[in-house]
Amino acid sequence: MTAYAAHSQDPGGFHVVRAHDDGQIVLRLTGELDCDTAPVLRQALDELGGRTAATLVLDVAELQFIDSSGLHELVQALHRQRAAGGEVVLKQPTPQTMRVLEIVGLSPLFRITDPPPREVWEAWGD
Repeated sequence: MTAYAAHSQDPGGFHVVRAHDDGQIVLRLTGELDCDTAPVLRQALDELGGRTAATLVLDVAELQFIDSSGLHELVQALHRQRAAGGEVVLKQPTPQTMRVLEIVGLSPLFRITDPPPREVWEAWGD
């Protein structure tokens, strides 16, 4: 298992932990993914290099915040995986993350597993 970390203004920082599970590459993202911390995710994705799997799982269950820089990195990961014939799975998005993906129209591009109930994420932020 490989861990990457960045510490932003938030005391919890942002962390990426890489693991392999049943032939899948899993990156567990925790903290806030924003313009200050997006390079950490980019580094983790770049370091995968030639190590590809049909499925890249981004476990976002502990992602507390995502901005446009973070969304950009998710889309870049999707483009890389598709170019290699694979897919990106977003696992267990929080209601906040799900709401952002829906608002910007990205949710249909990803396979999303274990999403929060629609009524929960739709109500988030109201």
